[in-house]
Amino acid sequence: MAIGKEERELLNRFWDKNQKLILSALYAISSDPDQDKDVRDNISSALDSISGTSKDRSLLNIYFNDKIYVQNIKKSDLGFETVKLIKEKGLLDDEVFNFLREDKSCSFQLLKMPSEFTETEIKYRKYRNNDKPELVLNGNGYYVARNWNIGNIQRFMDKISDKLYQIKYQKN
Repeated sequence: MAIGKEERELLNRFWDKNQKLILSALYAISSDPDQDKDVRDNISSALDSISGTSKDRSLLNIYFNDKIYVQNIKKSDLGFETVKLIKEKGLLDDEVFNFLREDKSCSFQLLKMPSEFTETEIKYRKYRNNDKPELVLNGNGYYVARNWNIGNIQRFMDKISDKLYQIKYQKN
């Protein structure tokens, strides 16, 4: 397919305006265990080419009231450390708990009880269910999703900071 100068400029503007969304969609597909392995592998290869590296190893800091709460955590710990902070600082009421339970920023429900795990979630260890529950509330034990990557962390961080103004994030 031949692309003229006008089409190329239009596509470049589209890419500039939608790059985060496009990359997030590709990351979501590449990490979705329900997708065909060939599709996941092809998209992962394309993403590696686009990013110039095979893996984003940047770390994150979480702030509470503009003071460092935790620093240099891996993306896989983003949800866990956020939930831990919310509980420790007394922000976990029914509304916030329901907000966290409904969140699917990483393509999986953020908080789940073991009885709710699917076989796929267990097989691919989307939750650290071999340890004790990471959040216990009203006698129920919940685990925090670990399916975080460069394509979905920003959406989660924005949602949390919008809901709980005391919490801010920084990517290192």
